[in-house]
Amino acid sequence: MKTITLYETRDGECFETEAAALAHYAEHPEAALVFLTDADLEDALEGRAPDIADAIEKLGRRLQTARIERGDKKRVRRNGAESADESAGEPRGEIDGSAPVVAP
Repeated sequence: MKTITLYETRDGECFETEAAALAHYAEHPEAALVFLTDADLEDALEGRAPDIADAIEKLGRRLQTARIERGDKKRVRRNGAESADESAGEPRGEIDGSAPVVAP
């Protein structure tokens, strides 16, 4: 009998190497978010868990892209014209006329 080391991701997948487990997280950012606690989220917000913060941001970008592609979410350009695409550096706001939100 021999002892082996496996790397288990939060979503229950097992990998023989740490690199393979990290690649799984890179390909499936939602896997890193399984079973997060309030404390985990607070750590991500406060900069103590950059890996969780990265996963949340990646998933957020995927969700935003999917919503824009489906037409669920549209952008308002500075000239007031609606656009389903994002324009880099422009303020973002909803079609309802609310104030634009500028990313930090």
